[in-house]
Amino acid sequence: RATRLLGDLPGLGLQELVSRIKETEGLELNEEQGQRLAKACGLGQVPEDVAEKLRRAEAFNLPDVEELRQKATPQPIFFTFATLTSEAFDKELRSVVEEVRVAKQRQAEQETFEQKARESRSSDTGTATAGPAATTTPGPKPVGNDDRSTGNRILACLCYLLPLSQAFQYAIPLASAFPPLTVLFGPIAFVTLILNVIPFGSTLCLVIFILLAQWKEGVPRLVRFNLEQSVLLNISLSIPTFLLAAVEFSAKGAPSDAAVIGGAVTFFAMLAVSVYCAACNIDGKEPDGLGFISATTYNVIDAVPDGDNNKRQ
Repeated sequence: RATRLLGDLPGLGLQELVSRIKETEGLELNEEQGQRLAKACGLGQVPEDVAEKLRRAEAFNLPDVEELRQKATPQPIFFTFATLTSEAFDKELRSVVEEVRVAKQRQAEQETFEQKARESRSSDTGTATAGPAATTTPGPKPVGNDDRSTGNRILACLCYLLPLSQAFQYAIPLASAFPPLTVLFGPIAFVTLILNVIPFGSTLCLVIFILLAQWKEGVPRLVRFNLEQSVLLNISLSIPTFLLAAVEFSAKGAPSDAAVIGGAVTFFAMLAVSVYCAACNIDGKEPDGLGFISATTYNVIDAVPDGDNNKRQ
């Protein structure tokens, strides 16, 4: 790669490097990414020893501070063969290539999403018929707010603290037997404690989550999806609740190993689901790999209210 970039030249400046990478590697870099490559190789930077002396002179107001300021000029940016074959350049270039790939992938996904939204709106307009018996063909609906910034991805991950806190109650006997687990899952235990202290805490959270999941204009779609899916996961815990209650009843209320193991399995299964959902959210994608639960989530958050149908008709 270094030979292709340099050709017959002894070295390249920043703009020349950006142009050569585009010509030989088919990778289009902006100026900021080019500066990152230079910085990774120590180019265009003030020498560290001079910078340290200047900081010390400015801190203590030494007489040679002006002289040091004149010396503190950035080194010229000139990529030689040794620079282009260095591990620092190769590592930073791989990082830039990955960023470009992810940016292109997200742009393609966004374009595909917008295209489907336009087709959906066209389909809704074309299938609506005038008159008393007007009907609209169901299908994908416009999603409204689709902000997938870092803050919204974190909020989407936090939605799963609700089902996790409920599932943690089943793991309390196991945590009592192994105290390190209590420390490891301290944040989840803290949320569980808060929900238990507040009267009807879990029910209030469920109601709030349901209402926010339907607020298409005010809450981003990614957050709405995870709010609704966390509600469905929380409801799905009623199944192990019933099974564990049956086990305790058969044991006549006495603690049993089956109940402890069943509770632990329930919690760790919910933990695995939550980790999967968080990983998808961090990547900016809906965690829709939960089969029936994810399908139901889509149906709920994409449902068109009756008022909107009447307006279309």
